[in-house]
Amino acid sequence: MGFLSKAAMSLVVSAAALTSVGMGTAAAEPGPDGYWGAIAVGAFSDFTSYGSAWNYPDRASAEQAALAECGYRGCEVLASWANGCGAVAMSEDKMRFHGGTGVTRPEAERAALDKLAAVKPPLPFPFTGSSSPERGVIKESVCTD
Repeated sequence: MGFLSKAAMSLVVSAAALTSVGMGTAAAEPGPDGYWGAIAVGAFSDFTSYGSAWNYPDRASAEQAALAECGYRGCEVLASWANGCGAVAMSEDKMRFHGGTGVTRPEAERAALDKLAAVKPPLPFPFTGSSSPERGVIKESVCTD
């Protein structure tokens, strides 16, 4: 294959790739409750997987899509919502995850962090260590349209 043939083939392949990437899925019509979203997390010994879905017509579809994107049997939906945002926070020790929802992204992120702080395990000995709530980090947050 000559240089011009290779160049032409490269253009055809590039155009096909751009077309398929840009296709995506058509936006679903909102359901009776509006658009739904969900975030799933799978925490395993050597990695963590996340899956997010938004703009689905119902809760079940959004959760199923988030689990499919998470991609592993051990994934679990930690947040699902209609017409708003969801977030997942991870503890500093990377052992706990909690989801939160809200009307806005900051509200959802705050809700996830607050849930994480509320379930800090008790200390093994009274009056030792810090009494400050567990700090965490937001690992995923998405909003419906």
